[in-house]
Amino acid sequence: CMHSQTPARLVRSSAMVKIGRPTVQTALPLSVPLPPLPVSPKREFQEVTTGGLYLPVGASTSSSSTSSSSKWWILAFLVVQNCAVILLMRYSRSASESRWSAQTGVIVQESMKGVVSLVVLLRQGGLEASFEDSSEVLKTGVPALLYLVQNNMQYLAASYLDAPTLAVASQLKVLTTAIFSVTMLGKSLRRAQWIALSLLGAGVAVVSVSQMDVAEQSKSTGESAAVWPGILPIVVACTLSGLASVYFEKTLKTSQVSMWGRNLQLALFSVAIGAAGLLTGNDWNHVEEHGFFGGYTTVVWMTISVNALGGLLVAKAIKEADSIVKNFSTSIALVLTAVLSSIMFDTPIGPLFGLGVGMVVYAVLLYGGMVNATFCDPLQRAPAVCSWAR
Repeated sequence: CMHSQTPARLVRSSAMVKIGRPTVQTALPLSVPLPPLPVSPKREFQEVTTGGLYLPVGASTSSSSTSSSSKWWILAFLVVQNCAVILLMRYSRSASESRWSAQTGVIVQESMKGVVSLVVLLRQGGLEASFEDSSEVLKTGVPALLYLVQNNMQYLAASYLDAPTLAVASQLKVLTTAIFSVTMLGKSLRRAQWIALSLLGAGVAVVSVSQMDVAEQSKSTGESAAVWPGILPIVVACTLSGLASVYFEKTLKTSQVSMWGRNLQLALFSVAIGAAGLLTGNDWNHVEEHGFFGGYTTVVWMTISVNALGGLLVAKAIKEADSIVKNFSTSIALVLTAVLSSIMFDTPIGPLFGLGVGMVVYAVLLYGGMVNATFCDPLQRAPAVCSWAR
């Protein structure tokens, strides 16, 4: 009988096999793979790169298709919003439109943000908590002042720069925000991102030079055109935007006040500082002569509304989507703004301008990780040489 001759160590790992009536223990080879245990699909997860979200592997495809379609709508919204901000701002500040005070526009803009933030806090029940700590409230005064000056500089730049140049030059805030993030928050950037930032600055410089040539040609034909009076304010605006954004981010991370509470604090400080600046500045003469809303047209109201409410909606849209959609929308908006400005305002677009726009678009995508440093592709067989640019 095989049973009596089977070693004990094999019997312990054997399987029972029925052959007719007798029961025989047969040792199975240890190399035979065991069948996988059934696992409930509810416990299987995979990491989705968008926002670090975890979803079941066996989830229904209908939800993913819905998410995909919603991202297309968000992308379209961000592109329209980015284009509308630049085009409306430029059109409202153009010589053909009646003059209006940019300082009053900033006050109205911040008032709209404050009203929206107040409504949200009243619904969420966090209004009292936003003003419990006076020291935390006072911290918001710094970014409020920076944002106020930044908005005024943007309106000033829009009075001199055409829409495409304004759109491209505004991307300098990516560079300034990155620099302040490294110096103030201790963040680290990949070398590919530093390359992207350098390329971004070079692209803005190319666009500025191309528009200077256009300005010289306009002077020769007797038309009024100026670039430097618009470039300097937009550089200041981007610098202040980067500083304010990083300071605001640091404040949010080191306190328990909600984002909507901070937005309400920012709005209140901005309205107070803006009113003080209006009373002591040159714009007060315009207000005394034409009234607070003197020169306001439908386009002006649209510009202020898009600047105020559009910013809040963009933050919500990016939260629902991701930074990839944001980077794509920025790149598409740059090209679309140049095309629409050429059609609407007869803005000349030359090869040098196109080169600068291409550099900025590529820099934005490279900084966001959408593309790789393609000039290293021929060296992919030597990763030690090429990986530094990834």
